[in-house]
Order: sequence, then C-alpha cells, then structure tokens
Amino acid sequence: MVKIEIAFDDADARDLLERLRSRLGETENLHDAMGTAVADTVRTHLAAKKSPNTGFWSRVADSVTHEAGADRATVSIPATGAALRYYGGTVRQKPGGPLLTIPTDDVPVRDNTRLAARDMGILAYLPSRRPATKGAAGVLVEGETYTTRKGTTRTRPKPGGKLLYILRTMTEHRPDPTVLPTDLALAESARDAALDYVAAEL
Repeated sequence: MVKIEIAFDDADARDLLERLRSRLGETENLHDAMGTAVADTVRTHLAAKKSPNTGFWSRVADSVTHEAGADRATVSIPATGAALRYYGGTVRQKPGGPLLTIPTDDVPVRDNTRLAARDMGILAYLPSRRPATKGAAGVLVEGETYTTRKGTTRTRPKPGGKLLYILRTMTEHRPDPTVLPTDLALAESARDAALDYVAAEL
C-alpha cells in the first residue's frame, strides 16, 4: 500500500496553528480538508495515466482513500500493484507454486483484465534457453494437439501461433516516482486547502 502523510511539520506552521487553534477548534476538520484535497490530486493524476485495455490506473485511482486525525491526514492507495510500481521490488515464485505468468499484448481482455492462461484454450510450453536462475523459465504459445504413431495425444506449438505468456521464477521492478504527483503538487494541494479552510472559519 502507498501512503502519504500530511501534517504541519515546520515550526512556523505549527506556531501559526497553535495561535489559531482557539478560533479553529479541533484541527481534525482542517486535516480532513487537506487530506481530501491531496486525495483528489492523487486521483486526478492516476486517472490521467494510460493503461491500454486493462483500466489498471483507473482502478488504482478509484481505490484512493484518506483518513484525518488531530495531528495529520493520511492518503492511502491500497490497490493491488500500486505499491510495487511506486516503490519497486522483486516478486518471486512461491516455493512449490506456479511460475509467474506475464501476459503479452496478444492476450484478450475481459472485464478490464487480461485472461488467465487457463482460459486461453490449448497452449504449448517452450522452455527458456537461459538459466531459470536469471528468472527466465519459458513461454506459452498458441498450441494444437496431435496424435503420435502410438496413438498418444500430445500438444505442440501451433504453426504461426502467437506468444501469449512469459513464464518467470522472478520479476524485478524499478521504483517509479511518477506514480504519484510531485511533492510540490501535493504540498500545494494541502496548503491551498488549509488556507481555504482557515479563511472560511475566521
């Protein structure tokens, strides 16, 4: 999960807040206004990102929430996959579990998600020429069945069949700070919301 903390962290801001506290009352509403503004900025930023066919970034944008308390507001992005894209990291095959299956652009999309290999009919497995220790394990391509001379039914790659899935034991992802708006954009959203709130209360 990606989290953004919003608070008055510098001494001047805290001093101003203390002087205004008697007129503002509880500061939870102030932080709620700041959190709402930052959450809206994050949603707009995410919704503008492109995710051809799958609508991934739209789902991430829809997942944005915020909470407010007396000392700060927290904006959270709980959508699966958002933290991995922002922070980066390594995803590994679970011991004894299936290989990581990465769909290519040739895999059809249903309900904003590319179909799983089990829903793609007959597939043929081609092992990787590179060692699995580097993460590469093989690929799944469109397949067809055939009968051997002994009457056994087997599967082989379909002539001209498309590459549909890449199989790996691990995938590595670099951090992507562009998942979020810039620190300046977030700070400006929080500041403007705070100023509007204070102006309306005084």
